[in-house]
Amino acid sequence: MDAIIISLHSSEAIDTELKVAESDDLQRLRFLFERITECRDDRQERSWAVRDDQGYIMEYLEELLKLLNDADPDVCKAAVQENNYENILVLVDYYQMEMRWPIRFLLLQTFGLLFTLDPPVIGVCMNTVLPNVLGKDIQDSRLSKALKNILYVSQTCTMLFSTGELVPLSVYDQWSADFIFELLDLIEEQLEWDPDEQVQDLLVNVLLSFNQHFP
Repeated sequence: MDAIIISLHSSEAIDTELKVAESDDLQRLRFLFERITECRDDRQERSWAVRDDQGYIMEYLEELLKLLNDADPDVCKAAVQENNYENILVLVDYYQMEMRWPIRFLLLQTFGLLFTLDPPVIGVCMNTVLPNVLGKDIQDSRLSKALKNILYVSQTCTMLFSTGELVPLSVYDQWSADFIFELLDLIEEQLEWDPDEQVQDLLVNVLLSFNQHFP
């Protein structure tokens, strides 16, 4: 009986692998990740943004989001996990370099979707510059009173820290005691640019999420 069960599981696994390998969605996801990699590489080669490229970059990211939402989860995971999560590292690099917020909003949505679709992505991102870049974004958004920016970034931070997964020591370069007190001050502050107190609510969630890393 055990041999039969093992054989059935093996057959199902082979069928899944074949289904994934033959999927048109997998090929399209690979195409989109390749285009985003090109955008990342292009951004590395110059220190300024080309206004004309924003439209097609956003189209790539919007299509990526749609596919990750609609395609078979096994297919999406296969694309995400290729080459030891190299595509995730590309997204992190690109987010760090790209300063245009319409593009960054789409990247943040992509991170949030990927955290749910394939939870190991959280661990991959935790060991990159992403946690510290997001923390710095909160500081910058406070100074510029950019409500939408801080809302998106805070939601991503909460998801990133929500598993209680151990963080590398480098995270504390940004997420230091001073920064935590800065967030607490921001929670207590009456922000004229946030009349509905959305920032306070989301930052409480960020701190509760971050606190899970401590015994």
